[in-house]
Amino acid sequence: MNVVGVPTVNIEDEMLNEKLDKIIEANDMTAIINQEQMPLTLVEGWGAFKINFDRELSSHPLIQYYDAENVDFVYKSGILIGIIYKDYYQVKNRNYVLLETRRISKGNSLIEYDLFRYGKNNEIYQVECDEVPELAGLKDKNIIIPNFNKILGVASKFFFDPLAKEKGKSIYSGKID
Repeated sequence: MNVVGVPTVNIEDEMLNEKLDKIIEANDMTAIINQEQMPLTLVEGWGAFKINFDRELSSHPLIQYYDAENVDFVYKSGILIGIIYKDYYQVKNRNYVLLETRRISKGNSLIEYDLFRYGKNNEIYQVECDEVPELAGLKDKNIIIPNFNKILGVASKFFFDPLAKEKGKSIYSGKID
């Protein structure tokens, strides 16, 4: 059975539940789910949520949705162990892609940043993050959260695709125009 709708999330601890409600409200999760996650996941087949922490923007964690084109999943023995998010930048007519890998390893949560610049003939070169001014603060290319065996992100798939088990299935799969 497949159920699509806005989830209700509650925690038994009343104080934590209040914090969770504030995070959900601050991020306008109902709008993210109804206007981004649900339609894009149904059409494309998969996507992922990313949890960010930026004290300049908000005192709460920020939640973003990435569509199928901008996210990849990493599996090991059929178990999701990582999510790769793609963000694009342009600086002085040069195009860049930041691959932010969030994964678990040996009981720890890891965040790894790798910046690539596109060359003239579709070549790709790995470069330092400070080539993009917005990313200059990513001095540590690897962030380790010890003893936290969770990915700081959530995969979104509604339907299983037997042809691409690591991804989801679009509602349009198998349809003829």
